[in-house]
Amino acid sequence: MTSARRGYPVLPRKQDSEDRDMETLAFERLDHVMRSQDDPTIGIGRQTILNALEATMLDPKEREHLEQLLDKVVPTADKTLTLTDWLEFCKAYEEEIMSSGHINSTVHNILLVVDQFQVDTWNNFMQYRQSTWASASVLLVIAFLVIAGFSIADFWTDAKLAIRQQTTANGYESAEVSRFFFFVRTPWWESLLDPALFSFEMSYYTKRNDPSTGEIIEEYEKVPWKIESVSWWPDSISSDVVGVAPEAPSVSLSGAYYMNYFHQLEVRLVACMNSTSPGAVVCRSEAEQRNALHGGSVNLVSYSPDTYESVPRSKYWTLVMDETKQVDLWYGRKTVEKTPKTPIHHTEASTVLPLKASTEQISPSWGDGTLAVFWFSQDSEMMTETHVREDLTTLVGSLGGNWASLLSVFGLVALLYNRHALESSIKLLRERSRQTEDLRIAAALNRRSLRMARHRPTKVPGT
Repeated sequence: MTSARRGYPVLPRKQDSEDRDMETLAFERLDHVMRSQDDPTIGIGRQTILNALEATMLDPKEREHLEQLLDKVVPTADKTLTLTDWLEFCKAYEEEIMSSGHINSTVHNILLVVDQFQVDTWNNFMQYRQSTWASASVLLVIAFLVIAGFSIADFWTDAKLAIRQQTTANGYESAEVSRFFFFVRTPWWESLLDPALFSFEMSYYTKRNDPSTGEIIEEYEKVPWKIESVSWWPDSISSDVVGVAPEAPSVSLSGAYYMNYFHQLEVRLVACMNSTSPGAVVCRSEAEQRNALHGGSVNLVSYSPDTYESVPRSKYWTLVMDETKQVDLWYGRKTVEKTPKTPIHHTEASTVLPLKASTEQISPSWGDGTLAVFWFSQDSEMMTETHVREDLTTLVGSLGGNWASLLSVFGLVALLYNRHALESSIKLLRERSRQTEDLRIAAALNRRSLRMARHRPTKVPGT
């Protein structure tokens, strides 16, 4: 329902249709009384407002809320509601909707700093802000921090390590082989190291071409060995196994047999043979040697921790008396490159020779007691293995992409939420504005009715 003169919307009231003209007059009177700048002390009593509330069809909760606000503005029953009180009362009722979510606290203000989704509106030269700090923004920050935590953990542990491998021809430059040992087991799977039965012989074999004479020179150099005790002993090998390895921490390999220079390690397993040299070991009988070695095995364990598959590897070969096993051990040359994690560092490179493969030939006995011979050689191919680690620039770019994605998703949700909440508040504000206008008119009607009742002449009976 709308006023005829001013166009103010009015809620339905408990009055008949004959009061329409009176309503117009009441509004004009109210406009003069409540908004007069000449005499701001003119006002309406508390009881008049309460009577107007009864005459207005409001929701019980809204009526109760208005009475609570009235108690704050006009705390006593005999106090008059002036123009200033009236404007304060209306503003408290209307504007409370827009400012009810504002909390003036340090924690709230700090949280508002991280609120990326805010909607502002203006009403009567006052700015109102619809904030989502308790929902979308906090969830956005939490989600980003969780993702950032996992990303930093992956960066620190190289969880996103990518490995690229490239195979090229080997140049046969000198390289070192380390961390390997041999041991022997009987046919009954028992560890055995008895000089009276067999021994290991290690030596460097060098073949080179003398440029002055053109002759091929072959040389042997004995390599001392020791009983090996290592910290990287594989779990699959029992602790009672006794192995042997060179005394030097590593052995060098270079060149190839068909080249002008060739340098390799040769390891032989030789059955014990009696000797007339002073201090020589007295060998056991041939039957005892056959019983301990025939059907047994010679084992090789190697370990290359600098490669990606840093797991000890084991190979074995069955021993047969009256024959010689010739085994070529091929070590693949591998260059391992590790990319830097920060721009101020450089690529780390190292060259290793892990055991790649082996080839075996069986030949008649050499006649000197050799049961097995092992030749350490480089493979014809060389592999470059690049460990591409996640660098700091990639990490920052990934975090930026995650933030942008989360901001887009949560921003869309927050935009819809803020728009809905703000429109709902504005709608309720308009409704309350109409209710206060309606309350003003109802109060004016009530005031006018009281005045007319006091000034109406009293009818004397019989006149």
